[in-house]
Amino acid sequence: TYSLIHDDLPCMDDDDMRRGKPANHKVFGEDMAVLAGDGLLSVAFEIMLRDMLLYFDAPDKLKRKIRAANEIAKGAGCRGMVAGQVADIESQGRQCAKEYLEYIHLNKTAALIVSSLKAGAYLGGGTKEKLDALTSYGEVIGLGFQIADDLLDVYGDAETMGKNTGKDYTRSKCTFPGIFGVEAAEQRLEDLTVKAVEIMEPFQEEGEFFTQIATQLSKRDK
Repeated sequence: TYSLIHDDLPCMDDDDMRRGKPANHKVFGEDMAVLAGDGLLSVAFEIMLRDMLLYFDAPDKLKRKIRAANEIAKGAGCRGMVAGQVADIESQGRQCAKEYLEYIHLNKTAALIVSSLKAGAYLGGGTKEKLDALTSYGEVIGLGFQIADDLLDVYGDAETMGKNTGKDYTRSKCTFPGIFGVEAAEQRLEDLTVKAVEIMEPFQEEGEFFTQIATQLSKRDK
């Protein structure tokens, strides 16, 4: 199904019909068709890897690799980044509650960060304590990164960033500075930075790299 949806897209075979009915992108739009295909591709790997864990006896080292791959599939797919992108598109031009805005950011931006962190922890044989900490850290960093990105779209330098600014306002996108204002967004970013550092404090030197990432969020200029 994924391959057929993408095959019909204007940039591919440019077909308006599929089996006597309008193609997916003609009904739901090109953006949703691309995301539907992406989500289906990811969920195929997610199901396969999940069932390998459930029904096949494998050495612990191999299981850790399977779990790591499964995490990436989940983070990239329908329960992660794709879900966030869909919500982001559907929110354009609408009033957005804080809870819905954070849902967008937690999936669109944070989900794949969390999955990457957890995948590394699985491969390294990380404890449940570390997995839980990395999950919380990834969510906080994801929210912070997106707020920082949205702030740069408001007042960032286009030449430094290497891309145009002001796009979120032009497209009426649901963003933290757009809804709550720049000052509130900056305060939220500061709060998230502090929280990320606090999450890593118990791990001392092991968490130093992640602490440095957190402290750089508000200093981004591109």
